[in-house]
Amino acid sequence: MQTNFDSQFISTQAKDGLNSVGVGAEFNVLDTGQMLLWHVTLLPLVVGLLVVMHVILVRRHGVVPPLDARPPAGSPAQVGEPIIPVQSAKPVRQR
Repeated sequence: MQTNFDSQFISTQAKDGLNSVGVGAEFNVLDTGQMLLWHVTLLPLVVGLLVVMHVILVRRHGVVPPLDARPPAGSPAQVGEPIIPVQSAKPVRQR
């Protein structure tokens, strides 16, 4: 963690930025402890949210087929055409 003049300059610029959008009263970026607490709190929440979204997408769309798998009959990927990943654009299967 930096505590030199460069970090003081960065924190005053962040303070001005937060004050300009109207949330300066909620966050005190000049308080090192408060900013460390926000980073320790928000980082695991964001990583956890990304993991949950990933698991949901894998459960919904399935995993990628093996490299040597042949495309199913009637699929748009025929011989000579590049196979473009359409994992996120795949429609949801009805159960």
